[in-house]
Amino acid sequence: MSGRLDRWVTRAGRAKTLLCLLCLGLPASAVAEGGLLLVDAPPAQASTSVGATLLAMPAYSGSSSTRPLIIPAYEWRHPSGAFASTDLGLGWNLSRRPDLQFGVRLWPIFVRHMNEGPRLATQPGVPGGIERTAFLNWTPVPYAQLQSSLRTGFGADQRGVLAEAGFSVGAPIGAQVLVGITLGATFANAAYRRTYFAVRNPTTPVSFAGALPAVTGGGWQDLQAALGGEWQLAQQWRIDGRLERWRLLGAAAASPLAETRWQSAGVLSLWYDLKP
Repeated sequence: MSGRLDRWVTRAGRAKTLLCLLCLGLPASAVAEGGLLLVDAPPAQASTSVGATLLAMPAYSGSSSTRPLIIPAYEWRHPSGAFASTDLGLGWNLSRRPDLQFGVRLWPIFVRHMNEGPRLATQPGVPGGIERTAFLNWTPVPYAQLQSSLRTGFGADQRGVLAEAGFSVGAPIGAQVLVGITLGATFANAAYRRTYFAVRNPTTPVSFAGALPAVTGGGWQDLQAALGGEWQLAQQWRIDGRLERWRLLGAAAASPLAETRWQSAGVLSLWYDLKP
């Protein structure tokens, strides 16, 4: 998969400080989905890109309301495989093969507050933290990539885990435009589901009628699809975007905290590639 296509789909101390600066202003929902990372092979020399990103994300996983936000965009990549990006977080691609990427990354988990939706009004908040992700991608043929990730660190006890798998395919349209699609699925462990989808305080002012479903085990969390594209405007200017749609499954879809099973998100970025 080409380097341009790879850009789409996409605890402590100095690492935490840098990560928070990179992702300052992102809504909590920006980290609720999207562990299928598309990471470029390490560049021959260090590269830096800057710009701006327009986000439209659900207020929280299961929310029917959407929050728009504009943030600065930044991406730095090093020949060692290290990267720092407002799209990908802070991480390291350990592979030197162009058809294989594997490594680790850090990404912020933001606090979920009680006031983020009417169904959360009686529920305890969920603390933030630093997500730890291990990723593995393989490109068997040009413009097609198999992806996987394992994400940990969710919840007060940091025992929440998400495992994701999927694939992306894409193709150029002319000399300056690329388009592609991504399909994937997510599995959540019991600790993650209890943290984000179990009703822990079924009292007023929000009333939950009938018997509340028990959230006791892990299971399939969602199915997801994304349409992405990039347009090379000039030698150093480019625009990329992504529209995402996913459906909650199982206990997550049945939870009274979920206002809707279907959710959407959009990302549109304008980039300027700095000269080395």
